[in-house]
This record gives sequence, C-alpha cells and structure tokens, in this order.
Amino acid sequence: MRMVNFHTPTGQRIWRQYRERRTGDSDSTRLRHDPLTLKLFRRPVTARQAVAEIIKRVRRQGDTALLKYARVLDGWNPGSAGLRIPEMQRQASARRVAPQLQRALRTAAKHIRDFHRAQRIIKSCSQRRKGVRLWERRRSLDRIGIYVPGGRAPLISTVLMNALPAQVAGVREIIMATPPGKNGEIHPAILYAAQLAGVQEIFRIGGAAAIAAMAFGTTSIKKVHKIVGPGSIFVVEAKRQVVGEVGIDSLAGPSEILIIADKSADPQNLAWDLLAQGEHGSGAVGILLTPDEKLIAAVIRETKAIARQNPELKPAGQENVIFKVRHMEEALALGNAYAPEHLSLQVRNAGAWLNRIKYAGAVFLGSITAQAMGDYIAGSNHVLPTGRTACWASPLAVADFEHCTSVVQYTHEGMRREGQVAIAIAAAEGLTAHVGSIRQRIKGEKNGKPAVRI
Repeated sequence: MRMVNFHTPTGQRIWRQYRERRTGDSDSTRLRHDPLTLKLFRRPVTARQAVAEIIKRVRRQGDTALLKYARVLDGWNPGSAGLRIPEMQRQASARRVAPQLQRALRTAAKHIRDFHRAQRIIKSCSQRRKGVRLWERRRSLDRIGIYVPGGRAPLISTVLMNALPAQVAGVREIIMATPPGKNGEIHPAILYAAQLAGVQEIFRIGGAAAIAAMAFGTTSIKKVHKIVGPGSIFVVEAKRQVVGEVGIDSLAGPSEILIIADKSADPQNLAWDLLAQGEHGSGAVGILLTPDEKLIAAVIRETKAIARQNPELKPAGQENVIFKVRHMEEALALGNAYAPEHLSLQVRNAGAWLNRIKYAGAVFLGSITAQAMGDYIAGSNHVLPTGRTACWASPLAVADFEHCTSVVQYTHEGMRREGQVAIAIAAAEGLTAHVGSIRQRIKGEKNGKPAVRI
C-alpha cells in the first residue's frame, strides 16, 4: 500500500494512472512466454489475435474445436463424458454442499431475487392522443448465457448475481459455461447456486472458446441471445469481438473501490475494506481519499498488522493507494471524477452526502456498511460498471434481460391531424416516398375507406 499527497507530482501521476485504467490492451499484449498459447498457435500472438483465431475455429469446427480447447487450455479430457454436465450428476454434486452454506446461499438468493423483483414495478409506457395510440411491448429474452470464471476460488456469488435477474425477467432458457478442474469437475457450490437460480444447462468449457460457442452455437451448445458474466482479458476480448452477433452485459475491467473517509472513520474497517478489494486480484485496486493524516497513519498500521496475522493477504494490498487531499470537498470532487465501481462513504452523517455523489456503480453508506455485503447478501447486484463507465452505465438489472418493441397505431383522423406535419419534415429531408406514403393514407380516407378505431 502506498500513501501519497495528491498535490505532489507523484500523486498527480499515480492518480492519472488509476483513472485511465481499462480492461487491458489486448492488441499489444504479446503472449511471448505463455506455454498454452505457444502450444496452440506455435508462435507468439497478442490476446486479440488469439481470441480471433479461437472464435474462427469454433465457428468452423464447432464441438471439435471445443473439445480440443478443453484438453489444451482447460487441462482436462472430456472423452465420452462430453461438455454438458448431466442433470443427475449436477444434483448429486449439489447435495454435497454443507448445510450451512446451503442456507447461506438460499438467503442470498432470496435477497437478490426480492430486490430484482422490485425493479419490475416499472410499467411499460403508453400514450394516447386524438387518433393516435403509442405503447411499448416488453418481453424477456428467450435464451441467455452466463460465464463463470474458474481459478483459485469458486465464484459462487457470480452465478446468483447473473442468473437471478434473468430468472426474474422470465428468461426461458439460462445456460452457463465455466472451466472445470483438471478432472472435469465443477465445484459443488457452483452447481448448487445454479440450481437455486434456475440455470438449465451447464457446460464445462472456459475462456474465449466458451464465449464463441454461446455466441454462434455448436452441436452441443445452442446459440444464446445475450452473454453476461466476468472473466479474464481473453473473455473480455471475446465478448468485444462477438458483440453484435449477441448482446453482452459490458466489457468489464479490474474491480475497484474508492473510499472517502473523514476523521470519524474506523481505521480497522478501512484496512479490511482495502485488503478485501485486493483479494479480487487481476489488477483490482482500492483507493482511500482523506485529509486526515492521523487516520492515514492508523490505516497503514492496521493494514500491516492484519497482513502479519494473515500472510496470505500481503499481496492484496499491493495495488492499494491512500491519497491525502486538502479537505473533504476535494475528496468528493475526486470521487465523482473517478466514477468508481464501488464508492464507500465512511464519513459522519453519510446519508447527507449521498445526493452529492454523481457517478458510482454502487454506494455504501457509513462506516458500518461493509462493501463486501454487496458482493454477497445485500440483494443489489454486484455486476457493476468499471473503468469510469459509471458515468453512463448502470448495474446489471432485470431490464438487461428484456427487450422492448414500440407499437404505433393511427386512425384516419390521426393521420389527417398529424400527417401534414410529418410531410413537411419529410419534404425538407428530400424523401419523396416518405411524403407519398403519408399522403396516400390521407387520400385514402377521403376516398371513403373504412375508419380505424383504437
């Protein structure tokens, strides 16, 4: 963990570096020493080139390519077992989850489901004018795909956060792709969470190959309409390359938390929050903004003490930084400029500050409110905009799994009342057929065609 004065040249440089962080440059990151890609492509390639080649092969070869990538990249041989986990195997594995964890996951699922059901209060818009009726028809997507990364820790909460809003939206088919362990097994808690969230099919395939399979379809994996879920630079790049063929949630970058704290904040809480953010790995960063020098010193002491007692947490603080600012007004302005994924307000009377926060994926009010609660149990979605996209993007929601169709209906009276207005605009644009299309309807009414009622 570093501490810098924001107003020094070093502080300004570090702040710029953190503000400009993105998902990583997949076009310039040449994988010269990666044994897997060298084995697969027999030459150094960039991440973008690797993903493009994987997508091309999956489109052309389908399951044949997927089985090859399972062996080479995921490190297991599907053999006759195939990529899809049979239902009986899913249920048997899910039953191995400890009862206490089952209860915890059921509680988390209930909170997430209830919060997202509340989002459905929003009604479809409708409007009537004399002779005109407009409305919006809202329907759920038919089929969506969820990607759940592999790695050292099972991302159980990722399953719930991505699948439950889709289930609440009424998506008929929810499938999931995730890389298995060396023996082809998926962590039982992942399977139990999928069962709670209504996931119908689970496929043991990871990385760009999984994204390509869900985007274009193979014999085993039917094409989806939208892909959601986090992943490595290869997964993010694959989503970038298939967008347009399917919808995606976002091109998420490394996770981030920005904490604004005054002298009332608890230094132990701050130390744990910053270390918790570092546990996300892959460039995750925690930033603390405060004008209080005593608080800064106390946070540094507490962080070192925690790391001594928990040696596995030493790497978690490496990307964290504390910026000393002049005053709380400056901290607030910098927080809005950063537009973080998570913003924690650990200040006295935190609720009074909320209306002054312009941009953040999620805000956590007060020193008592741990941001980690939002990752698991609070109920709001933890799939949040990163890399300053909170300036215009929102958390994953039920609406992300729906699509809307506008419906327009005119009577003859409505065409007569508004048609000349439209003709004037179409004529100004030089669109003769547009003018004729409208004029023909007005003319048809004069010729005695039957009236339309709405």
